[in-house]
Amino acid sequence: NMTVGTVAYAAPEQLKGDQDAVDTRTDVYALGVLLYELLTGRLPHEVRGKAVGEAARMVCDDEPLPLNLPGGTLGGRFDGDLETIVMRAIARDREHRYGTAAAYADDLRRFLRHEPILARPPTVAYQLSKFARRHRGLVVGVLAAAVALIAGTAVSLSLYASEQRARVQADFNSRLSTAVQEYMVSGVLMSVSPDRMGHDVKLIDALRRAADELDGRFADAPQVEAAIRVKLAGVFYDVGMFGESLDQWNRAIPKLEASVGPDDVGVIRAILGQGRAAIGLKRVEKAIERFGVAVEQARQALPANDPLVIESLLRLGESKAAHGRFRSAQRTLDEGLRLADGVLTPDSRLVLALQASIALCEQKRGTANNRVSSQREVAVQAALNDGADSPAAVRA
Repeated sequence: NMTVGTVAYAAPEQLKGDQDAVDTRTDVYALGVLLYELLTGRLPHEVRGKAVGEAARMVCDDEPLPLNLPGGTLGGRFDGDLETIVMRAIARDREHRYGTAAAYADDLRRFLRHEPILARPPTVAYQLSKFARRHRGLVVGVLAAAVALIAGTAVSLSLYASEQRARVQADFNSRLSTAVQEYMVSGVLMSVSPDRMGHDVKLIDALRRAADELDGRFADAPQVEAAIRVKLAGVFYDVGMFGESLDQWNRAIPKLEASVGPDDVGVIRAILGQGRAAIGLKRVEKAIERFGVAVEQARQALPANDPLVIESLLRLGESKAAHGRFRSAQRTLDEGLRLADGVLTPDSRLVLALQASIALCEQKRGTANNRVSSQREVAVQAALNDGADSPAAVRA
């Protein structure tokens, strides 16, 4: 029997039971899904929380979500060549994928060397863009001279300074994104080869090795190391390796705080990840402490009714309930539900989760006499949102 997690990495021809169609291109698909998830923090098909049958239908019938989708862990902007490579690897039609894993790896190497990739037609404009990437110093010099000329004649000194600051920040963000992408490709995916790790290598071994090799590698670029550890923490959590996930969160958060400050949204989300990993390890008191920190930092940095504040209250309330502190948990959850009123729709996942957790607390406290009918409505809505056997519907 397949789990939803297995379905997420299975090619359409596997899910259709067409054994004659299963070949090396099926392996290319699985590797493509892995790279997609490492880069974006999500799956190409939103199968989490779905029934296995519905998840399989989505993989077989729906086109994968674009790599450059807003809201990804790197801001949703990836190099066009990298998107072309990944989307070719996970094409629904196996005839449109790379024929072998070696061909897939070869195009990834071309991307890392800023050379034209084979998955894209070699137009003149494309070849020129690759020339510019390989001869960056020359091109940047010419462009810098042009920018200086324009700035000196068309804008004021203050505006020019402002644009320069914005350009420096954009360049930094671009270099950060590129560094993270290249490490996830070369440090993880490209390490799964017989000459580096033997013929019996498992992908989990490659992830562990990538995590180990981070130590000291980005000593002069702590934000790069932090961003990579955040990605690894998410992947470890998704495959149920909660200890490894917590370790990566523990290593990433101090570097994030030192780089962008403790009130940054990325830091708050990292602390929530830290708490979820602690819950996975059944370290509930640790989770309560971490979620409490997330609540306080979210309140300081964001508007009172920001969805991240509400999510932090939900996680804190759930962890208190898991510890048997139902009265305190309900107060926390009630606050989250009050803040959500007028901000989130009644059928949003956060609101449904808050209502279901409040009902659990009332049941445990013996005060749930009038909640049965409303919770039945919650369960119906959760089933409509995510499927009848989704965690939200089961909890309700």
